Amino acid sequence: MSDFTHRRRGPRSAWDWFPWAVAASLVVVILINAGMIWAALSTFPGQAGQDGYDLSNDYNQVLRAAARQRALGWHVALRLDAAHRLTLRLAGPDGRPLVATAAVAEAERPVGPRQVHRFVLIPLAPGHYRAAGPLPRGQWQVALRLRAAGHDYSEQNRMIVVEPPRPAP
Repeated sequence: MSDFTHRRRGPRSAWDWFPWAVAASLVVVILINAGMIWAALSTFPGQAGQDGYDLSNDYNQVLRAAARQRALGWHVALRLDAAHRLTLRLAGPDGRPLVATAAVAEAERPVGPRQVHRFVLIPLAPGHYRAAGPLPRGQWQVALRLRAAGHDYSEQNRMIVVEPPRPAP
């Protein structure tokens, strides 16, 4: 028998398959990563933000504005009612209702094609406001802007509408 022939000595060991298992694992990882890259690129709307660079340059102003807003001590609760209308409760630091001279909410889809709904919040009673129309189903980034007692206030809320609205009372 020549020196180049391989002689078998009994059954194959499990370690004989180890290189193939490593190679198969790497192929699985590469396929999963390729799928994730495809999903990220195919769903990216192409816009990360309008003013991110400018906002980062003036971030100290943003922090000062947030501190002034916190110092007001207002209690602001923006919610959805059963008919998916935005409702707002606004109270001062003492818990008494505040009367807003302007209250506007703008709902925008956080991903996908741009879709924006603007709502003017109508006063129902002192400190209680409601939008006339419902927020459609889906996920929304809601920017609330209001003015009360000579001060401006703004906040961002993520809202998700999953079920059909109940009839409005």
